[in-house]
Amino acid sequence: KPCDFEKDHDYNFHMDFIHSFTNGRASIYGIENTNMQDCKVKAGSIIAAIATTTAGATALVMIEMYKILQDKDISTSRKTDFGLASNFYQFLGADDLWPTKAGKDAS
Repeated sequence: KPCDFEKDHDYNFHMDFIHSFTNGRASIYGIENTNMQDCKVKAGSIIAAIATTTAGATALVMIEMYKILQDKDISTSRKTDFGLASNFYQFLGADDLWPTKAGKDAS
C-alpha cells in the first residue's frame, strides 16, 4: 500500500533512503557527501518548490485551455517560460512559435 512521504518521522525510513541515495550519487559524481539534517532541509524545500511550480504551470495551461474552449483565434495563443526562483516570465506570441523536432527546426 502506498504511503505519504513524511520527512519528519524517522520510523518510516523515508529520509534514510533519501540520505543514502543522495550520498551514493554524490560519491559517483565526486561531490561532497551531506548529513541527514541537510537532506531534511532540502527535501522540505523541494516539496514546496514542486507544488509551487506545478500550480504555476497548471494555471498557464488552463488559460490557454479557456482560449481553445472559447474558440479564440490561434493568434491569441502564447508559449510561456517561467522561472520562479529568478522571477523570470517570458510570453511568446503565436508568430514566435515554430515546429521543432528534437531541438531542430522542422521547416
